[in-house]
Amino acid sequence: MPIRIQRTKLFRDTPPGSAYVGRGSRWANPFLSSRFGHARAVGLHRAWLAGRLSRRILGRLGFNDYEIAALERLRRRTLRSLDLLRGRDLICWCNRTSRYCHADILLALANITDLECAA
Repeated sequence: MPIRIQRTKLFRDTPPGSAYVGRGSRWANPFLSSRFGHARAVGLHRAWLAGRLSRRILGRLGFNDYEIAALERLRRRTLRSLDLLRGRDLICWCNRTSRYCHADILLALANITDLECAA
């Protein structure tokens, strides 16, 4: 099973077969920790990917119509590209012991099995 690898200032290389999912990547969490707090940003990311954040909720979170439309497009692109992460270790900046990391969400979604989908 693929794992989450912590990227640090000393460790910036991407090991073969892994993928960086932090800021600047196509899989980065669009909900900034600096704006929402770390745990809430990860929770928003989970709800967003699951399709549980309506335009109304996003508006209440402070996003304007243009940003909401961009988030909707990004969500579709992210979900379509999950197969590119299947079987790969994911690298992010979160502490390895953190309970909150959007890479864990991506790992779970990318590596869901057909049996799990049927359940």
